[in-house]
Amino acid sequence: MREGLTRFFRDAPRTIILTSFSTNIDRIQTILDLAHQFGRKVAICGFSLDRNFNIAGELGLLQYPAGLVLPLHELRQVPPESRVIITTGSQGEPLSALSRMALNSFRGYTVQPEDLIIFSSRIIPGNERSIYKLINHFYRHGAKVVTERDGAVHASGHAYRDEMRLLLREVRPRFFMPIHGELRQLMRHGELAIECGLKEEEVFILENGMQLNLGEDWAEAQPTDWAGIVLVDGRMMDGVEQIVLRDRKHLAEDGMLTVILVIDKQSHRIMAGPDLVSRGFIVVDNNEPLMQGCKDLVARTFEECPKESQEEWDTVKAAVRKALRRYLADQTDRYPVILPVVVEI
Repeated sequence: MREGLTRFFRDAPRTIILTSFSTNIDRIQTILDLAHQFGRKVAICGFSLDRNFNIAGELGLLQYPAGLVLPLHELRQVPPESRVIITTGSQGEPLSALSRMALNSFRGYTVQPEDLIIFSSRIIPGNERSIYKLINHFYRHGAKVVTERDGAVHASGHAYRDEMRLLLREVRPRFFMPIHGELRQLMRHGELAIECGLKEEEVFILENGMQLNLGEDWAEAQPTDWAGIVLVDGRMMDGVEQIVLRDRKHLAEDGMLTVILVIDKQSHRIMAGPDLVSRGFIVVDNNEPLMQGCKDLVARTFEECPKESQEEWDTVKAAVRKALRRYLADQTDRYPVILPVVVEI
C-alpha cells in the first residue's frame, strides 16, 4: 500500500485530498511520512479525525517533524503542489468535510482542477451509491479521483485470524463476547475463543435486543422485552401507530381531495359548493372537466340521499366519499384520501 501511495504522491501536480477511516492511526502516520518525503505540508480536516489525531499525538503514536502539520487556513497559503489534506467522509457521509468539498459548500477549501482525491479506504457494502455520487461531483470540478480499484492505496485495518488468536492468548479473558460484524462472523470469532481455551459457556454471542449481565465471577446473557427501530415523531418518543403510518403513506402516494359543502340548516339544500381542494392529487385549474364531474357527482349524491339521511352529516360524508372514490378510480386509476367537509348555516 505504501508503494501505491508513494507513486500518487510523487506524480500529483496539485493538492492531494486523502480520505480514510479516522481511527486508522497507522494510515495517518504513513501519509505524514509521505508528505514529509515529498516536501508537502498537511492539514487535518474533520471533527473525528482531528480528535483521534490529537489523542494519538498525545500518546506518542504519531511521529512527525515540527511544522509539517498546519491549520487548514494556513495550508491555503502553501503552493498547491505542496499541500495534503487528510479528511473524513470516505463512505460518502452527507455532512462530512469531503462531501461538502464535493458540493463546493466547504468554507475551508475549494476543490480545483487537477487536484487529486485519494480514497484510501474500501467501499462498505450499501454505501456504493453515495460514494459514486461523490466521485462524480469531483470529476465535474476537474479533479482526479483514485480508489482502491485504481491502485494499491488501501489495506485492511481489521485483524486477521492469527492476530485475534494472539490477542486472546495474551489477554486470557475470563469471558468473551465478540462484537462488530454479522452473526456468521461473531460465531466464527466465538469458535476461535473456544479454540484458545475458553469454555463454551464463557463465550457469549449476542444479537440486537439481548443484554449481558456481569458479576465478579459470572456472566449471563438474556433477551430484553423489546428492542428495535423506534420512529421519533416530533416530540413523541414512543413510536407511531400503524394506522397513522398507513394514512401518511396513502397521502404520499395518492394525495388528498377535500370536498366542501355548505348546507342550509332548515331546508337541507346546498347553499354553496361543492368546492374542491386538491393537495398532492392533481392541479385543479389544469383538470377542469374532471373537477366539474366531481362537483356534479357530489351534488347528485347529496340530492339522492333520503331526507332523513341529509340531516346526518356522517351519512352524507360516507355517501360522498364512496361515490367519489369510485368515480376517481375509474377516471384516473388513483385513490386519493377523500375528506368531505359539511358546513351548516
